Amino acid sequence: MSEDDKQVNLDEVRRLLKKSEIENKREEERKNNIPDFLRQIKKGVLTFAILHLLFEICMSLVSNNFTSLWQSVFVNYFVSTWYAKEKLTKNKLSVNTHYFNYGVKVSFIVFLIRLVLGVIFSILINYRLNNL
Repeated sequence: MSEDDKQVNLDEVRRLLKKSEIENKREEERKNNIPDFLRQIKKGVLTFAILHLLFEICMSLVSNNFTSLWQSVFVNYFVSTWYAKEKLTKNKLSVNTHYFNYGVKVSFIVFLIRLVLGVIFSILINYRLNNL
């Protein structure tokens, strides 16, 4: 092995070590900032919860049913916060994640799942009642 090859290998090792140190430093900063990131996620979830509440109010006005107005908003908030916290603490979110947007996205997905399940059950119940 020539001197040039040794120098190239040594430079490569140094570069990889620096890259590893940078990644470790980013990971350490991320672990230290988990409460800040979780706060940003909760702000996103709360923002969507306000929109969700407005949707529920509109739907209640249309159907004249005000009994379960807050229940779905609370369930959406707690499920979304729990899921986002689990992803955050298990390091499954990328470093470049916009945490506010992530909170809104998770909350919206939980809302869509509940909405689709509600429509499916409503269709099944109406079908069953009409065929009795």
